[in-house]
Amino acid sequence: MYRKTPLQTAHSKSYKMECLQPSRSFKIRGMSHVIQDAVGKGSRSMVSSSGGNAGLAAAYCCLQLKIPLTVFVPKSTQPKMIAYIKGYKAKIEVVGDTWQEAHQEAIRFSNNQKSFLLHPFEGEKLWEGHSTIIEECYEQMEQPDMIVTSVGGGGLLMGILKGIEKVGWQNTKIVGVETEGAASFRGWLEKGDSFELNEINTVATSLGAKKVTTGLNHYRHFDLNSQIVTDEEAIKGALYFESLFGFPVEPACGASIAAVNKESEYVKSSGRVLVVACGGSAF
Repeated sequence: MYRKTPLQTAHSKSYKMECLQPSRSFKIRGMSHVIQDAVGKGSRSMVSSSGGNAGLAAAYCCLQLKIPLTVFVPKSTQPKMIAYIKGYKAKIEVVGDTWQEAHQEAIRFSNNQKSFLLHPFEGEKLWEGHSTIIEECYEQMEQPDMIVTSVGGGGLLMGILKGIEKVGWQNTKIVGVETEGAASFRGWLEKGDSFELNEINTVATSLGAKKVTTGLNHYRHFDLNSQIVTDEEAIKGALYFESLFGFPVEPACGASIAAVNKESEYVKSSGRVLVVACGGSAF
């Protein structure tokens, strides 16, 4: 259900164009993998919790398979996103101020309805689906010295790390980028699994997870690094990306673009840089 996306080059950086997926973000890779596996094992209805993009990807996939889906989203989800999810024939429930609150309702609904629960960033099948990004990059380019990616709950990062493991790029530096009001990955790097944000305060709502997945502990020995940008920088990054390639992305993706645009000495000295343009439905 997902597409093999191209690499585009601009100012000596390579961009993996996940914004070109049918659901406009990388999320469709993992979601399609999980959903097809669950349907193959007998599931006949699905429930998703999401800040937006995971729910949209799930809705697209479930529509292709004619599987009913209910998506739980927080109040912070943009009305346009809700409309796009409904456009793929999914039911929407708007619950709570944060994704965590919406997710708890999704769990209860899933248990009551005996529907398969789709988590937006946890699970081996999900990460396995996301890992195909790196498998494609392996076919498309030489090994990068650095991979730059936005981090929310850590599902994309887990896929990237699993992909790196598969293709043998373990000595590549990984830079996870977040906005100031959603820096759960930075907190995990510094304090471990006990770290949890008190609140989410960012325009990049797709990065709004108070904690990252504990699956990242398996990759502590990798060269993991953190960069933080402001909301303003993330927005400017998204606009800059659109000026380069003509495709709109949301601030969650713009965060990675902004980190590269800063041209810090850390990035400048890194040689071949791959940026995962994770996309997002900024229609």
